[in-house]
Amino acid sequence: MVLSQDDDTFDEGKEFLPALIMSTKKHLPGVTYLSLSLHGLSSLEIASLHKMLYKGPSWDAVEVLKSDLQPVTLWEFLRNSLRNVDSIDIVPSMARHRVTFIKAGCPHLRRLRVNFRNPLYDFLQHLTGNSWVKLNELENIEQLVIQRSPGPETVHQTGGIHRPIDITDRLCEIADHLRDLTALRQLSMEFHPRVMTWIMFPHPRLNPGHYRRIELDTFVMTAIMAMGARLLQVEEICLVERSAVFNGVNMVHRGVRDPNGEMAVTIEAPGHENSFPLNISH
Repeated sequence: MVLSQDDDTFDEGKEFLPALIMSTKKHLPGVTYLSLSLHGLSSLEIASLHKMLYKGPSWDAVEVLKSDLQPVTLWEFLRNSLRNVDSIDIVPSMARHRVTFIKAGCPHLRRLRVNFRNPLYDFLQHLTGNSWVKLNELENIEQLVIQRSPGPETVHQTGGIHRPIDITDRLCEIADHLRDLTALRQLSMEFHPRVMTWIMFPHPRLNPGHYRRIELDTFVMTAIMAMGARLLQVEEICLVERSAVFNGVNMVHRGVRDPNGEMAVTIEAPGHENSFPLNISH
């Protein structure tokens, strides 16, 4: 409860909710995992929170942050409050310049999960675009998870993969832009079968044994092995396949580097939702 005094300048209209957050931080200093949503706060409340973060104590125990924070607010938290965070899970779709604020506020970041509408296309567009700072400039990243933003399943004509061989070409182009991430050890990217525009009606044609299923699995395996040949520092590369039937993950195409340095690729059922490759490891 926040109680104002007669001589207090506390403005309940814009400062009550931010004060609750600050009170939580004060009384729960040992929290290591923070899931925070500020959706619905007014601009005045956000401005008030920024001032409180600047003046208040830091939340030093927090190591993992899951949030829908806007870029500037995320930067304020990382700069003034969450100084020891090494893992960030970004809930909304990736904003154009969000990485700029992540790098400025948390240059030592080791694990990151972000969302794109069509990961295999939008991630590449991000890497080749004109963002101020790109994901491949986070030089301390060890684990990177690229997920698909929640939303309706649609056929991706823009950014779609029109031939099986294009899977390898697309993923190798992504890999070429990640070569300088020398700390990177684990990479996971999610895709929906509808991005494969060469598969008409993926639901019945991706059943086990169907020639389209065999084609997709074969070319995904080839792509993972080709990425592994380019990213010699990476120990694990996963392509997470969404279901064409239900809202969830169908399978994981997992490549793990063997003792000979080659990528051994297997197909697995999805594991725990809060661990790699579906999420950053907590």
